[in-house]
Amino acid sequence: MTFTCRLESEIRLPNSKVFRFLGEEEQTLLSAQQDLITEEIDSFLSDFTFLPFTLSVKDAQDNEFFSLHKKRSNFLRKLSYVLIYSGGRLEFKDGFRFEMPNLSLKWKGRTLDLIGEVRNSTFYLMDGEEKLGTFSGERTKKGKAYSISICDEAIPLEIYYACALILDNLYHDY
Repeated sequence: MTFTCRLESEIRLPNSKVFRFLGEEEQTLLSAQQDLITEEIDSFLSDFTFLPFTLSVKDAQDNEFFSLHKKRSNFLRKLSYVLIYSGGRLEFKDGFRFEMPNLSLKWKGRTLDLIGEVRNSTFYLMDGEEKLGTFSGERTKKGKAYSISICDEAIPLEIYYACALILDNLYHDY
């Protein structure tokens, strides 16, 4: 069985980006808002790791469902994201591959890779050769949207949602 949802990412002037995860019936499942001024300062001062980036994703009742934290190490300017959710803490680390995106995470002894093609905005969450999910990006009038097809229901939804947010954070303008 495949579960499908959608992430919509929209720039709202003067300084914020709004994210909404929509279900198959177009109902809002989760939402978040990012302050773009803080993000620009973080990009400009990326060598300083004390500047936090946190995105709090909330459910329809305004309760935090999970949070996503972006961090950079000073060494080689490597980027990573930390997902904090009810199942614990997972880190999406810069992998050792020469492809984009290049992120991996360890979950229950398995190494999951977020790979894909930036040019046609198609990405996959993989466990070795097994495809766990597909993320297909498209430009919209208000920003960008990702269709998310979930193939392995054993993986927590928060991981799929975090992957979509990370992809948008990295490739929103592509």
